[in-house]
Parts: sequence; structure tokens; C-alpha cells
Amino acid sequence: MTSVSRLLATLSLVALAASASVKPAAAQSAPAPKNPRLAKLKLRVQPKKLAPIVINKRSRSPRIDFLKRSTVRRSTGRGFHVIFHPASRFGAVQAFLQRTRAVHNMADIMNDWLRTPNVPVHVRECSKHPNPTVRKMAINAFYNRKSHSITFCYELAAHTLAVFKKEGNITNNVKLRAKVASVTSFVVLHEMTHALIHELGLPTVGREEDAADQLATLALMRFSTNGKQKVLDTAYRYELKAAQARHRHRKTGHSSYPFHDEHSMPAQREFNLKCLVFGSNVRGNMSLVRHGELPMKRARRCANEYRQINRGWNSLLARHIR
Repeated sequence: MTSVSRLLATLSLVALAASASVKPAAAQSAPAPKNPRLAKLKLRVQPKKLAPIVINKRSRSPRIDFLKRSTVRRSTGRGFHVIFHPASRFGAVQAFLQRTRAVHNMADIMNDWLRTPNVPVHVRECSKHPNPTVRKMAINAFYNRKSHSITFCYELAAHTLAVFKKEGNITNNVKLRAKVASVTSFVVLHEMTHALIHELGLPTVGREEDAADQLATLALMRFSTNGKQKVLDTAYRYELKAAQARHRHRKTGHSSYPFHDEHSMPAQREFNLKCLVFGSNVRGNMSLVRHGELPMKRARRCANEYRQINRGWNSLLARHIR
């Protein structure tokens, strides 16, 4: 064998030894498992795929405009809860109130805003109430301290509809229903304020009826959709009531309004509501003054009046706000 052939044979042997000693990178990096059975088990177990969460949009409850929540907490159960009683003569009124949720929405607002007491709100036909006193005053809504409950009469909603239609000359059914729903919302909040004052032991300085009007106005403007318009619709209802009283005075020669009543006179309640609306946003509600709905002499005081009333109620309810 020549020297050249010996050299080639030596180089081939060295190349074979080098190729046998080098392993693939994956084989070098993977450590040998201590327990081969455990390694096989780990390979068999695969992570479970979570099923996607499907939300049915139709099943969602209506959203409250003052809270960024997808659902309403409640209108039944603890707190203010609404109970509709069957009506024999006011079936259409009952259906209207249930469809518009004018009562339920006010209960939802109060329950979401405050730690409310457990007070039922009965919506019923008061002309057939077992209490004769209630039967005599069927066009009414009231809070009963003894039973710790609120009653809203179907007759009141029907009477409000008739007044807006006859005295207000409103023929558009959409506008008519909207105004009745507005007054219903205000009246329900008014009676809920009475319940809060007595159930929570809130102090009041001055007439309790005026305080109830104030909190009902503040709650509507702050929390309810189109709250300002609802307050103005209620003020218009008091304006019509004051016009009826003036008409009776001209016809009979004497005033039939009970000045001994705990409520302020309808015209006073009208301007008190308009003043709070104007004071909440003077620039945005200047049309009330321009159109002569609020005298300038009263309008000058409304901003301070609104701030004072708002600050007072915030202080009273601070312990009960959620």
C-alpha cells in the first residue's frame, strides 16, 4: 500500500469517528426523564379547551343610565318592590303602567342609588280598597306609616290622562302617554321620599311635602332618562291644576283650595320645580325665562337654591348611598 492510500484510509476513519460522536441538537437539549411512565402520561394529557361564553343580547335587562351596569339590580325583593294588583275597571291603565315601567324604573333607581328599606309599592284600584278612607280619596298616591307601604292608585293615572287631554288640549296620543308616565314617575318618587324620611329617620326642616318634591326632582334629573322633561311635565300638571282653581274662583266667587293643606299650592309647586330645573343648568335652561315660564325675579335665586337643596340632600343621604 502506498503512502497516499494509507493517508486516505486514515482520514476516512477519522471522519467516521467524528460523525458517530456528534448527536442532533434536539436530542442533546432534551433531558432524559427520570420516570419514563410519567413522561408518557404527560404526553397523553392535553389541556382542555374552554367553551366560548355566549351572551344572548335579548335576555339582557335594560341598563340604568346613571350606572355603567349591564343589568338592573332588582324591582322585586328587598328594598322598594312593586306589586301590581288586578284592576276591574282600569285594565288599560294597568297595562300601560306595566308596559312603560314607570313605577318599576323608579324603584330600580332608588334601590341602585341607596340602601333602601324594605317597602312594597302597591299599584291598585283604590275605589275598591277595603279601607273606606282610601275609597273616598281614590285619586291619590300615599305612603302609609303603619303598614310601611306605598300605594299608587290606578285612578290617579286615569285622572292625569283626562286632565292633560281636556285642560291641556293634548290630542297626540304619544305625547299624552309620555306626560302621564312623567307625572307617574314623579309621584312615585315623591312617595318614596316620604318612606325614606320615616323609615330611615331622616330629619326635615320645613314642610315634608316640599322636601319630597325636592328629592323627586333631583332624582329624576340626575338618574332618569329625559329626567328634566319629566319634571317639566309635572310642573305643567300643577300649572293646569292652578288654572282649574282660578277658574272655580271666577265662577263661584271664592277659592275652593284648602289653604290648611300640608301641600303647597299648585302654582307654588309648579314654580318650585321649574326653579330647580333652571338652577341646575342656568345657561342650558334659559328658554324657561325667555318664554315667560319662570319670572326673572325668581330665576335670579334658582342657582343658589338648587346648590343649597342638592348639598342638603347629599348630606342627609351620605350614610345610605351605595
